[in-house]
Amino acid sequence: MQSEKQLWRFRRGSVHRALVVNINTWHYRPIGIYIRWTQNAVILVDKNKTPLGSKIYATLTKEFFTKFPALGSVCDNVV
Repeated sequence: MQSEKQLWRFRRGSVHRALVVNINTWHYRPIGIYIRWTQNAVILVDKNKTPLGSKIYATLTKEFFTKFPALGSVCDNVV
């Protein structure tokens, strides 16, 4: 059986890389559409910009998938 140290992936006070996906301001698209979220959201990623989690519940814009293709496999909501 694994010890408690091996079961916890994130420790309190540890610093990780994160990708900001939703912010509480207006997001402008060149075709004239404005999108706004009510909450801020981030995704924890590693050095290669692949997500550390297995499921993303935040709604992402389609511009993220061109920059970070690894997010497409774990995200289900796209705007």
